Amino acid sequence: MKIAVLHYHLRPGGVATVIRRQIQALDGAADLLVVTGEEPSAPIGAPVAIVPGIGYDSSGATGEPVAVAAAVHAAIRERFGGECDALHVHNPTLKKNSRFLAILKRLRDSGVNLFLHVHDLGEDGRPDSFFTDGEYPEDCHYGVLNGRDYRALLGAGLKAEGLHLLFNAVTPLEGVKRSESPSGAVYPVRAIRRKNIGEALLLSRFLPAGERLAVTLPPTSPRDFPGYEAWKAFAHSRTLPVRFDAGLEAPLSSLLSEARCVLTTSLKEGFGFAFLEPWTAGLPVAGRRLETVCPDFEAEGVCFPGFYGSIRVPRGFFSFDRFARTWRERASVQFRAFGRSVGKREIDGLFERAFPGGETDFGSLDEAAQIEAIDALDSRADARETLVAENPLLEGIFLADDPDVVAWNDRAVRERYSPERYRELLLGVYARVRDVSVRQSIDRKALLDFFLHGEPWRLIASGAVQ
Repeated sequence: MKIAVLHYHLRPGGVATVIRRQIQALDGAADLLVVTGEEPSAPIGAPVAIVPGIGYDSSGATGEPVAVAAAVHAAIRERFGGECDALHVHNPTLKKNSRFLAILKRLRDSGVNLFLHVHDLGEDGRPDSFFTDGEYPEDCHYGVLNGRDYRALLGAGLKAEGLHLLFNAVTPLEGVKRSESPSGAVYPVRAIRRKNIGEALLLSRFLPAGERLAVTLPPTSPRDFPGYEAWKAFAHSRTLPVRFDAGLEAPLSSLLSEARCVLTTSLKEGFGFAFLEPWTAGLPVAGRRLETVCPDFEAEGVCFPGFYGSIRVPRGFFSFDRFARTWRERASVQFRAFGRSVGKREIDGLFERAFPGGETDFGSLDEAAQIEAIDALDSRADARETLVAENPLLEGIFLADDPDVVAWNDRAVRERYSPERYRELLLGVYARVRDVSVRQSIDRKALLDFFLHGEPWRLIASGAVQ
């Protein structure tokens, strides 16, 4: 089978990691070509063709769509001596290249079998990466990473025969030797805003005395640095048991070896490696349950007994009226950023739906309200008792180390997310892309409505406002 893989770049990060694992899984099972917009910083494990016109706008990519598509098509034909069976395009619906939809349309019209693999959707709280005009490519196959996005695209017009739920392969964390006296927790994350660092700081207050939470990596985007530095300063000023930038000072394997568990408080994930990988190192995982991804993992046999769906925060822990004003103002900004006008009645209705009866989840607060809620644990004599009464799981969240659960999940992850199973799934999808013609299109209004109205909106998980 002849497979071409296309992405804007191969810089270190989530999508590049997925592509590397894809290439490893297909080794010996397919002839490969990787088409990208710039020279990779390290070998990728497959032949690479550089087409600058498919890079990011921010990196200076230019070129008329017809010419760029022709260059991509020429690279494919040169590598394979003809057409490929499938062109696997990663993250095609994010507006990182303003000409990308036109480039893909031209490739489709030229007879290339497109498989458009959606990792993230601009409609999902990312107006800065949202195509405000143009249609997503029609009559080609699409893939998604999770069941929520699968349902969203089915509801927006795609058909089951042309939409594929494609999980990522998980590489077991080998070489982690757990300490006989583990201490503290690790949050293995690049601390961008949607990773909900404030909640991790709140939970650090429930660590056993003398133990610390290690947050591994700082953000790389300039946009995320001010918030990150603010959380570091806050944690230092309150003497919270948190160690930032731990992954810059020690390898992850060392941090995991000493820890009692892994924590995740993220509010949004396309796939969610942190929910799966630690079990293969013999470590339990605890934290926030995400309905976007956890049901998919549970369907494959993974269980999450140390997880909570929300952290209910009493109103008295923060200024509810200030937060409510901020939420309404920023929700209006969010709608306008997507080109939607919205009135006060609709915003009020969305607020009441998100916070019925004023019930508030810590993860739905903005940073200012989160800070107030954490400080309440010191300023109010009964605050900890009140918070635990509302959320009983908090008291022992770092202590739920059941060897049977760890062994069960380790086995489930290794079996169900193995490179071997991933290869079989990939080859099956590629065969359908090659052999099954589909007539389908995405109703972009319906897709945007799904994300604007279908789920409660969280300030910290939004790319529209800070």
